[in-house]
Amino acid sequence: MKRTVDYVGDLAALVRSRGGTGSDYSVAKLLNISGARISNYRRGRYGFDDALAIRAAQILDLSPAEVLANCHAERAKDDAVRLAWEKVAADYRETAA
Repeated sequence: MKRTVDYVGDLAALVRSRGGTGSDYSVAKLLNISGARISNYRRGRYGFDDALAIRAAQILDLSPAEVLANCHAERAKDDAVRLAWEKVAADYRETAA
């Protein structure tokens, strides 16, 4: 399962591949959010909300459903709920491959 911090890392790599620094500021600018929010995502304090998960998926050219499912799995407090979301994410990953 990919977590928010993994997607932030992917976004930073994308920025670097386009000649940017890949800093929190540059990723925040790409997502149109504050640098502090990116810093909190990198530290694992928070996960993407649904709208930001979709935006990140669009930028990274990923399935929004897979990214949303991973974000819901990350936020789940109950193990059964988390496992169900992880299965949904895996199903989308398999269909995309």
